[in-house]
Amino acid sequence: MWTDPIIDEIHHIRQEYAARFNFDMDAIVQDLQQQQTASKHRVVSFIGQTPPSDIAEAWTEESERRFARYQENQQSMTASTFIAEMAAELGN
Repeated sequence: MWTDPIIDEIHHIRQEYAARFNFDMDAIVQDLQQQQTASKHRVVSFIGQTPPSDIAEAWTEESERRFARYQENQQSMTASTFIAEMAAELGN
């Protein structure tokens, strides 16, 4: 089986980092929070924020339109086919 050396290195680094804290998640989180506080990078949080109403309304309308389309085609189309069509429509 082929292994990716970059992924192997990431796993090794993660294992070493966790071992420094005896694999204690609370200690790891505390260390990461301290690093975040000491960092000069700006930390952005979207928790508790809601999107502007026009964006939320647009997404709601689009979701309702797609769901109605699914219901119309339900007899002739499986859910997986519908999802595949939507993904193709979105370019995914």
